[in-house]
Amino acid sequence: MMDTRKSAYDEFSKRRNRFSEWIVQYAIVFTVALVALLSVTYYSITQQYADQVERLQRAQQLESAVLELSHRWELLSVGIDASSIEELLKVEGELVKTLEGVSGEAMRLPSLPEVSRYTQSEHIQLAKSRLVQITQVTNSLVSESTNFTVYQNTMLPVLGAGWVFLFIYLVWGWTRCLKDRKAALSFYHYQLDRRHSEHDSVIVPPNRSDEYGDFARYLDTTLSSMMHDIDIIKHEVVLCQSALSASVSIKFLLNQHREIKVMSQGANELWVLEAQALSDLLEVDRHLAQLEGEVVSEELLHKSGRSIVKIGQGNFEVCTQKLGGIEPNGYLVELVPQMPLNELKVIEASLSLMANDVWDAPIRILDKNSSYVSFSNKLERTRKNVELFITSVNESLIKADSEQRNVTKLQQLSEVLIDKLEDSQTDREARSYLESKLVAEVCDSKQGFMKVREQIEQRFELYEMYFQQLVELQLAQSSWVTNVSDGLLNTKQAVLNLLTMADNGQTVSAIEHGIVDLAHDIDAVLQDILASKPDMTGLKLEQIKSSESDLMVHLNVVQEQFDRVVQLTHQSKENIVKR
Repeated sequence: MMDTRKSAYDEFSKRRNRFSEWIVQYAIVFTVALVALLSVTYYSITQQYADQVERLQRAQQLESAVLELSHRWELLSVGIDASSIEELLKVEGELVKTLEGVSGEAMRLPSLPEVSRYTQSEHIQLAKSRLVQITQVTNSLVSESTNFTVYQNTMLPVLGAGWVFLFIYLVWGWTRCLKDRKAALSFYHYQLDRRHSEHDSVIVPPNRSDEYGDFARYLDTTLSSMMHDIDIIKHEVVLCQSALSASVSIKFLLNQHREIKVMSQGANELWVLEAQALSDLLEVDRHLAQLEGEVVSEELLHKSGRSIVKIGQGNFEVCTQKLGGIEPNGYLVELVPQMPLNELKVIEASLSLMANDVWDAPIRILDKNSSYVSFSNKLERTRKNVELFITSVNESLIKADSEQRNVTKLQQLSEVLIDKLEDSQTDREARSYLESKLVAEVCDSKQGFMKVREQIEQRFELYEMYFQQLVELQLAQSSWVTNVSDGLLNTKQAVLNLLTMADNGQTVSAIEHGIVDLAHDIDAVLQDILASKPDMTGLKLEQIKSSESDLMVHLNVVQEQFDRVVQLTHQSKENIVKR
């Protein structure tokens, strides 16, 4: 379980109220506040405008009254009594009060004079001066009323504060919507990433009860269902690919871009055996170890139906099937081996003839590259062997002067054999006697042959001993000759020494002494020569020849026994031929 309090998406789990209810409440509050603020603003501006219009109208009325009063002062003639002046002054006083009421402040205008203090002309002059000032005031009021601005409204700070609060409320609501949307989208993206990476998904916070939470739980359920379906589909795809790979038929699974995705076991074996021919058909490199991922020719996809291609020694039919709708998602290309029906019919007809005991019809397949050539050749050899056997039987029957001639079927051989077996039963006793006698003679011959063999082995051993003694004698004679040569050389040296002494004038005693030594040396040499002479007493050639008489006797006995065996064999063969 995921701890939502420590999650990076805590913002997603903070909301408790439904987003639609909150947005409705927010919209109502915002609308009410906006309408109220607009109403107050409108009322304030309208009221200010009405006041200004009213002031303008009153200022214009005052201006008209001032003009009228000024005109009445000008129309005064001499001789008007004081009551008319007092009436005009009274009207002027009311006009000043009205002007002060309109302007909203006390006017600093000249006070009205007493009637008795001034003359009529003086009153007129003073009145004109006062009316000029009043006219200036009314003109300023008219000008102020005409130059109306919103900023002169006394409610402007309150309205400004209201509009600022409404803007802050709008920004707060918009920010909250953005945060909710960002947190929700981030959580959705994280869910999809986790699902895409095949890890455990993040548990949707259960306390999130708004639309985002509902959609998150719905998304989680949908993704779980989709991942389960995807796992099932992947398992089925792997199963289909494994089944296709293990298929002994020749199949290629292509995608929409004509790339080889899966090859069957039969296709792999064909690629190993016939790489050159298959590469020419697919238009790929023949030196590749694997064909997965290679793009095949577009022409191959248009070969279908009865399109026959030759690969190696076999003929194959190209079958192309589109996978999908109008826009294919892939292709399944299958090479179906073509069975040579004509050749099978020939072999079947030949086997039918053999089954009917007809052996004179040869078996021939004209196509030397056919896969049935070896089989047909074996059948032809079998037929020839049977035909040769029948021919040899016919020849044997002709030589035996048999009544039954011209054997052409194996069934006839069985009849001949049955007849021969019936004839052979009458001579069984004679044949048994001859066989027992022949066995006895053979046993005697075997014993005689064994004796002769022993005699020959003994003679070989005697010859080997004789040759060994001859070799030893030759070695001894060579050694004896060497001793004789050495003795003669020593004697020669002693004689030379004696002659040297005689030539040197030695005394007679010294010469006699030298002669004695010479005679002693000659005796010693003779003794050594006689002692080293090889002894010729040993194996004589006569001893070897002495055993020849016994060997010839045994050989004659064995020859007689073999003659008897041959005679018995000829008798047995003649009896068999007669039968």
